[in-house]
Parts: sequence; structure tokens; C-alpha cells
Amino acid sequence: METPLPVIIGIRHHCPACAGLVAQKIRRLKPAYVLIEGPADFNERLDELYLPHAMPIAIYSFLSAGSIYRASWTPFLHYSPEWQGLLAARDIGAEARFIDLPAWHEALGDMTNRYADKFDAEEESMAARYEEALCRQLNISGPDALWDHLFENETDPARLEESLAVHFDCLRGGSPGSPANQTREAMMASWLAWAMAQKRGPVLVICGGYHAKALRERWPEFSFEKNAPPPCVPKPETVVAEKGGEDAPQLRFGSYLVPYSFKRLDSFHGYASGMPSPAYYKWLWDYGLEKSGHQALEHIFTRLRLKKYPASTADLKAVHAASEALARWRGHRHPLRSDCLDAVAGVLIKNALEVPVPWNYRGLLLPGTDPVLVEVMDVMAGEANGSLDPATPQPPLLLSVREEMARLGLAESAGPIKLNLLEAADLKRSHCLHSLGILSLPGLERLSGPQLAMGGQKTESWELNRTLDWEAALIEASAWGATLYDAARNRIEARLKEAGADMKALAQILNRAALAGLSGIGTRTLETLGRSVAEEPAFESFGEALAILFPLWQHGADLNMRYAPVLKTILEAAFDRMLWLLEPPVSLEPARFSFHIKSNLELCRLTREALVSKNSHHLDLVPERALAVWGRKAADPAAAPVSRGAALGALLSLGDRERLAETESLLDSLGPEAMGDALSGLLALGREVLAHEEIFLEGLDKRIQNFTPYDFTLAMPSLRAAFGWLPSLERRLLARTVAGMHNGSAAGLTGKLSASPEAIAGAIAAERRVADELARWGIFINPAEVAADEDA
Repeated sequence: METPLPVIIGIRHHCPACAGLVAQKIRRLKPAYVLIEGPADFNERLDELYLPHAMPIAIYSFLSAGSIYRASWTPFLHYSPEWQGLLAARDIGAEARFIDLPAWHEALGDMTNRYADKFDAEEESMAARYEEALCRQLNISGPDALWDHLFENETDPARLEESLAVHFDCLRGGSPGSPANQTREAMMASWLAWAMAQKRGPVLVICGGYHAKALRERWPEFSFEKNAPPPCVPKPETVVAEKGGEDAPQLRFGSYLVPYSFKRLDSFHGYASGMPSPAYYKWLWDYGLEKSGHQALEHIFTRLRLKKYPASTADLKAVHAASEALARWRGHRHPLRSDCLDAVAGVLIKNALEVPVPWNYRGLLLPGTDPVLVEVMDVMAGEANGSLDPATPQPPLLLSVREEMARLGLAESAGPIKLNLLEAADLKRSHCLHSLGILSLPGLERLSGPQLAMGGQKTESWELNRTLDWEAALIEASAWGATLYDAARNRIEARLKEAGADMKALAQILNRAALAGLSGIGTRTLETLGRSVAEEPAFESFGEALAILFPLWQHGADLNMRYAPVLKTILEAAFDRMLWLLEPPVSLEPARFSFHIKSNLELCRLTREALVSKNSHHLDLVPERALAVWGRKAADPAAAPVSRGAALGALLSLGDRERLAETESLLDSLGPEAMGDALSGLLALGREVLAHEEIFLEGLDKRIQNFTPYDFTLAMPSLRAAFGWLPSLERRLLARTVAGMHNGSAAGLTGKLSASPEAIAGAIAAERRVADELARWGIFINPAEVAADEDA
């Protein structure tokens, strides 16, 4: 007797029509095996799915090992064909199995949702051309309205099954599929071949319609003996098998059920596969096609009235009439989703629309969408949130977080939390809350507190309101570790690797780690960080970063960051890289002056630390290298004046007072337009010496007095910028010194002006009008033109 062929039902994920077809087919056919597109590594735990959960739920699978991180969800709703397949299989006593690759496999590595079918560019283009041609032929706007018209409107199961098969065969065409899809289809086809070889009865397969044709063609390629074990499911260890020994990255993997929500499933909130508007299709599943439209309009008008939008009883009657008319005109037995939504827009929207209506495209709502339509789409998405049965196995991170929060007195906290960071208990609570924040848990918000870990503010406030997504987010965060400390630390390590050579990003990440008291970074990450810092292309990128990191190294004891290995690695690598970048002469645009000076300041602080530090935790730096580079830079006429000034200022600051004479020659070698730039570098780094050195100040005073009015005009902006590097108290002392040179008082220089700002601005404007008028009559002569005439 010839073995019957398997029954392969290609479906659209989260489709009520497909779900009804699957359930009916299984109960009528009574197959021995029901094979479902889903993670095969979860087969031993299928009983967990049958616990009395509140839908929707999802299987969350994750794997992380070193730089590899993969996570994916397999969502289920009441009307998911896969879910109805599981329920129907249990009812008739069939053996249900998931047959797809594990979610962490490379073929699904960049898919956050298993049921977001993965296409390459050619596949995507071919499928889109097919759907667009159908939409044009049927005069339908958008693929979702097309699907409803073709399939949700169908009542005959046999005709629906045939239509689905034809549709998906046309959608795929002759494409062999992307390499990732071929790998997945080989796995699913092997499971189908195994089930057929057991000869226990009919075999039914539920898979995404795109894969159905390939499974029909490929399952005979695989051979199994009767009573043979099922196909081998890849093991997580294979991801890191090639990196044995001590260098192998830590492997973390797992699969757990998580609560899910309609909002996360809705395509208008970013979900990449399945049906949009989950709430509408739940009404369609619960009430049938005739009543689903009534449910949708009732909920839409309730929301609009709650939000005070115009939505009268007359409007409701008009929308009902319009939806019925559209349904009849379009050949629908009852109003479909697009009929209801088009009727709402036609009746309630009075003004021209700036963007297309949302149900005519897939993806996030476009900016400029009418507010009424935003509310309408939110109603159609729904508010349902799933929950797990208490007997559901949970990852250890959940228990770790509960215990840690209970130990710190945060377990029952709700609403605002105020902390005094000078108290040890509150500091530990702060570390815990920051660690939770690193894991991006919902309902946790920091309202106030120091932005920098070494900032002066010593109070902090938080808002903690656990949302329905709290538990799901914690389960998802289990990919990073089994305890709160490990998960937060591993998440920080991953972000450090993602930052690469971006010094600003590295500093911000480590500042956040310091706020959470996380200092322990793995050896492999330290090696990666050292290499990343050595690839930073810009000297100016280091200043702001080291201004955050170096104080943590010196004084971050309360934050567990003092002498932390991660800071040691970055500071030592930064010192070396900065010297390499500073050595060659490069031109600098004015916009980069401040960053260049700040980087020199931080390099000077590192060098001073290396010169004076005697403790056992000293940085492994060679300060003589920095002194040599600055010496060459100060003497290099091809270098930017600001860079030469900063180099000379650094040498003076570090005690080489014999360089004072070089300041005179440096300033003499520069024109008025560049002298202020060099002075900026000198004062920023060497102000402790120069601001109180009368010989230097007298020389500077004489140079400025010898300026022509035109020279002074050229020099003024950069001179003001240079003196801006001095603190206000030192500027006052400098003003007194300069005034004393001229037998005057500094009071007039630093005291408040008696005239108002408005009066001063008016005087300046009047002077400008007078100068313009004199110039128009040829009376005012530019000093630069006089000099040019004399030279001629």
C-alpha cells in the first residue's frame, strides 16, 4: 500500500482564517504527528505551553557567547495557527513537535521574531511585485487589505486551503530561497521525512506559507528508518566549539516562556510579521466576521469620546452605513477591517490628510498621521497583556532580582524613591536601581541625580512603578546573566564592545557602570578595549572622555571604580594613542581648539600622575615620552599655534620653568591673528606659572600695546578666548597686575558698568553707523590699507 503524502498547510502567522483551518483539519484528519514551525530545542518542554496561561505569550530564546548575542521570540495568540495546532493535537492525542532550528542558530541570528519571515533583496522584490500586481488587478490598497479580501472573507475550508496553497506558491515563484531560509527548510524537511518514516499515520505540517512549497519538494531528499531517533537539533555549544580552552567565551543560553502583549505584536508598533491590529483579529476570532466590525466600531467610538474627539451618535450611524456600503461594493459578505477603517476616515476626518492612512502600509505610523487615526489604530492594536501560570519555570535572574530588592528594602517600593548617596544603605540601593536601569526594565525612571558618577550632587530620586512588562523584560534580560550583578556587568561589556573606538561612548558607558558600582570587566573585554582605544583616529576625542574616567580611577572608591582594571586598560591605551596622534603637525580648525586643549589637559594630568605616583596601583606609563613629544611640538613651526602653546604650557606646568623664555619667542613668531591661539594653549595648561609671572605678563602687555588698531581688531577674538581659560578669580588678579603696570586700579576693569546693557548696545550701534558714514565719504581709512600703501 502506497504511503499517503503529508498534508502541508502553508499559513500566515497570527491569521484567524488559517487558525480555524488548521484546527478543523487536524480534528478531521486525526494525524499521528502535527509538525509545527517553531524552535525544535523546546520540544522536551512542550507541556509548559499547556499550562493555564493568559494569552498572548511567547517563547523567548537567547544565546550569548563573547561577541555573539542572539535572541528571538516565538509569539502565540489565541488565533495563531501554531497555537491552535498545539491545542488540536493535544485534543486528538497526536504527537506535536516543533521542527524549525533553534532561535539562536545563525540562520535566525538577526531575527528578533521567529515569525518575521526573512527574505533577501531578490525574494523581497519578487514577492512585492506579485502582491502589487494583485492589488492593482483587484483595485485594493495594501497587502493587509488584500489578504483579508482573499482569505478572511472565505467560508469554505476546502476552497480556503486550495487558495492559500496557490497564493503562497505564486508568492515564492521559482526562488530557491535565501541561504538562511534554505537552511531552515532543510531542518523542517528532515523532520517531515522522519515522521513519514515512522508509518504511524497521517502527518500534518503547519508552516509559514513561504516555506510550504519547499517542504513539499525537499522532504523526499531525507531518509530515515522506522523507529529511528528524530533529527539532531544543533546544540548551543557548537557556537563556541572552535574556541576551546581558557580562551573560550562564556556561553549563556536558554528558552523560557514570557508574557507578551498585543502592543508588541502590532505591526504599527514595529512587529515585522503576522497580522496588524491584534485586537481586531481577536474580535474576528471570538465573534466571527459578522460581529467583528460592530465590535471594532464600538471600541473606536468609545475611545474617541473618552478623548473628547467629535464622535456623535449620528457619526456612528454614518460610519456603520458607510462600512456596510463599502463591504457590498467590494464583494465582502460583511465589513472587513479595511471597510471599517475606510468608513471611519471618510466620515470623521474633515481635513486633507498629510500622509497615507495607516492601514494602507506596514510598519510604524508615519509622522503627521491625523490624531483621530492614531487613536483608531491604538484601539485596533488592543491593550491585552499576557501572564504566565505560577507553575511556569523561570530563569534564575528573576529570583536574584527579587531577593536583591527585598534585601535592600525595595521589594514593595512603588512611586518615588529618594536616596542620600552619602549613606551606605542608600548608595547600595542606588547601585541596584542603576543595574536594573542598565537592563532597560520598564517602569523604572531616574528623575534626578548626578549625571557624572564623580559629580557633586549627593541626592538621587527615582520613580519605580512595575508595569505588566516587568516580568517579561526580566526574563529577556536573562540572556545577560543569572544574577543582577552578572547581567548588568555583561550588558555593560557588550556595550563597550559595540562602542569600538568611540572614546566618548566608552566614557559614557563606564560612567553608567560606575553609577551602578560595576567595576569587574572580563579579561577578553579588557583586551578588546585596549585594541579599540588604539584605533581612535582623533586626538581631540580623548579630552572629554578622560575628564570622566581619570577622576574615577583616582577617587572612585565608593563606586568600586578606584584603580579598576578596566580604567587602567583604557587610560594606559589612551596615553599611548594620544602621543601618537599628537606627534605629527596637523592643521586645526577653530571649532576644534577647545577639544584639542582639553585633550592636552588630560594628557598632562596622566603624565603628572605617572611622575608623582608611588603607590602599587600606578599606571604603567612612561612620562618622558610625553615630555619629549611636547618639546618637539612646541618647537615645530609647522604645528598649529594652539597646539604649540598647549605643548609649552604643559611643560611649564610639569615643572620645566626653563621654558619660560620660549614663551617670548613663540609669541614673537606669530602674527596678531594667531598669537591669541597660542596664548590659549599656554594659559589653559600653564596658567599656574604664567598668570603670576610678571616678566611674561609685561612682555604680553607690551606686544598688545604695540598693536595697530587693525592688528588689535584681528587679535581680540582669540585673546578673549585665551583669557577665558582662566578662572574668574585669576582673571581678577591678572587685571590688578596689569593695571598696576600702568599705575592704575583694576576696579574699573572688573567692576560692574554703570550703564545698562541696552545703553551700551545703543552706543555701539551709533559708533558703527558713524564709521559706516565716514567710510562712505572716504574719510575713514582702514589701517591695513595705509600699511599696504606705505609698502608700495
